[in-house]
Amino acid sequence: MAQNLSEYLAGKTSDKTLIAIIRFSTDSAAIDDAGLTVLSLLFRNFRLILDIDRVQFTCVGLADRRGSFGYNIDLGMRRAAEVKARIDRVFGFLPNYTGMAAYSLGELEANQRISKASDLAMDRQVKIYSTWTPVPAKVIVKPPQAEHPKVMRVLSKHFETFTSENVTRDNSSADFKSGIKSILSIIGGDLDTFENVWGSENKSQRVVGNRDGSYRVNKVTINTSFSFDTRGAALMSFYSADVKYEWGESHDYVRVEGNQAIDGKADHTAKYVIRTEADRSDLLTPPDP
Repeated sequence: MAQNLSEYLAGKTSDKTLIAIIRFSTDSAAIDDAGLTVLSLLFRNFRLILDIDRVQFTCVGLADRRGSFGYNIDLGMRRAAEVKARIDRVFGFLPNYTGMAAYSLGELEANQRISKASDLAMDRQVKIYSTWTPVPAKVIVKPPQAEHPKVMRVLSKHFETFTSENVTRDNSSADFKSGIKSILSIIGGDLDTFENVWGSENKSQRVVGNRDGSYRVNKVTINTSFSFDTRGAALMSFYSADVKYEWGESHDYVRVEGNQAIDGKADHTAKYVIRTEADRSDLLTPPDP
């Protein structure tokens, strides 16, 4: 013990970082509620560290100047041993926990001149050191971004139309509805193809707003609805679509989501469209109003 202690005092052991201090009452090695709170925080933080890195702890017990040198060495050791035992019980089963050393310096670090009780209390402690040194978080300073002028962008569009089909012809209404469902699978692509199904845009319902001039459309949500009603020999079909655009810093892909309501039944589809393809589509990249 003396040799290890002398090596520790001489700084010959591996570098260690002070990570916690636990205070003690006079002539006591019992850990009070405040000390248990410190240990609880240590257990919580280092449990995560021990999952990825090897860690060794060192406890150094200290005492105030009152009492004999030998008694204070023993008292500091009892305090360090108590803290060591608690840490061993919590971390001892973890593979990366490489052990715990306990030393006592007694009154060697105590202030020999103070007499106030509050000051003496600062010397009754166990210092906990760790071989794991926290790495300060890197502070990344981003260069100032050039300001781009605001541009009026399309935020949403509304399309609607209706058709009339004679159900007395060869095609049954079931075949007609099946054909509609296959058409409804269209998401994105050419605006003309889209309008063939969902009709022309109702520009009175278009929503626009100012956006950063460098922003691009990153997400398009197409909510479509189809319903039908039989009136005599005519099958009336009603179509509507709302297209919403989310603008932001440019990505390599545009996410296109489709929410389709077919005669009360809902369906959802999604896919990613390469930016270069999306740029060629007036539906996915609407021209400025």
